[in-house]
Amino acid sequence: MWAYEHTNGARAAILLKPTDQLEHHLERDLSEQRNSVSINSSPITSRRSSSTRLSPSRSKDEYRLGALKINYDFGSAKLTSVTSYYDRRRFFLNDIDYFTGLLGVATRVFAAHLHREDGEPGVSSRLDGDGSPRWLVGAYFEDDHEQALQSVSPAGAPVPPPAEQLVDINRITNNRQYALFGEANYQITPQLTATAGVRVSRIRGDNTSINDGLLFGGESIKTGNHDNNPVTPRVILSYMPTRDWQIYAQASKGFRIGA
Repeated sequence: MWAYEHTNGARAAILLKPTDQLEHHLERDLSEQRNSVSINSSPITSRRSSSTRLSPSRSKDEYRLGALKINYDFGSAKLTSVTSYYDRRRFFLNDIDYFTGLLGVATRVFAAHLHREDGEPGVSSRLDGDGSPRWLVGAYFEDDHEQALQSVSPAGAPVPPPAEQLVDINRITNNRQYALFGEANYQITPQLTATAGVRVSRIRGDNTSINDGLLFGGESIKTGNHDNNPVTPRVILSYMPTRDWQIYAQASKGFRIGA
C-alpha cells in the first residue's frame, strides 16, 4: 500500500475601523487537497491472477470561503451582520475491479467517478440590546445549491457520454431559507435567570434525480419539492448557586429539512 497527500491553503483577513462605533472584518479562505492511494486488491480479485495488483484511487477537494462581518455599536444596542459565500468542489476516482470481480467481469475494466459541488451564499444580521431584560432580534437568509454526479464507466479517458456508461447518477438539490428570530433573558434574582426565544422560518426547496446508463436502460428523471414554515421556540431556566456551578433546564423544539 502507498499513499500520497498534498494540501495547499491560504487565508487573508482585513480589519477596518473607520469610526469608534463601526468595524469591518473581511476574510477569505482558500484550500486545495489532493490524495492518491493504492492498496492491494481484495482476495476475490487477486485469485484471478498470480500477481499482486494495486487498486488506485485519487481525489481532489477544493474549498473557498469569503465573509464580510460588520459591527456597529449604537450604545444601547449592537448590530452584527455577516455576509458569506461558501463553495466546495470534490472529485473522487476509484478502481472498482474488486466489485466487478464478483460478477466475473475482467479486472481493470471499470472505474467509478464521483463529482460533488456545493455552493451556499448566506446573510445573517442581529441586534443585541443591553440592559434588563437583555434581548436580541435578527434575520437570516441562505441559498444552498448542491450537485452530485456519480458514474461507473470503462477505465481510462475520455469518460463516455452518460447513455454509454454502465451507471450515471445525477442528483441536484436547491434549498432557500428565510428566517426571523428573537430572544430575551431576564434576571429574576442574582442567581436565577429566565430565557425565552423563537425562530420563524420559511424553507423552500426542490430536487432532481437523473438516472442513466446501461444498467438503468436509458434516462429517467424524477423531481420533487418541499415548502416548510417551521416555528421553533425554546425556554431556558438557569440557576447559579455559586460562581463555579450552574444548573439549568431547557425545553425547545427543533426542525430538520426532510425529516
